[in-house]
Amino acid sequence: MQQAIESMNSAGKAKTTRLTLAYVVFAATSIVLYYLAQGQVQSYFYDFFGFFAVACIIFGIWWHRPEWPLPWALIATGIFVLKIGDLVYAHHEAIFSQ
Repeated sequence: MQQAIESMNSAGKAKTTRLTLAYVVFAATSIVLYYLAQGQVQSYFYDFFGFFAVACIIFGIWWHRPEWPLPWALIATGIFVLKIGDLVYAHHEAIFSQ
């Protein structure tokens, strides 16, 4: 029984380590691409980072199943609303021009 528990724990740690490594590589690559981008493309990266943060928080809620998920959901909701406001502000001319 103890071996089965240790096996499950080591498998979970390996999965988490791979996931963390993938996130770090993705984030580092994204940061480099953000600073290499010019003009409007950099604005799209900025918007992507905000929505990606919301997705990461939602994934974290699903993955870790905290006892009190509401604060995390409220943080994700706040960031999402902020990003919608950023999108409207950044692209209001294209959205509302006639």
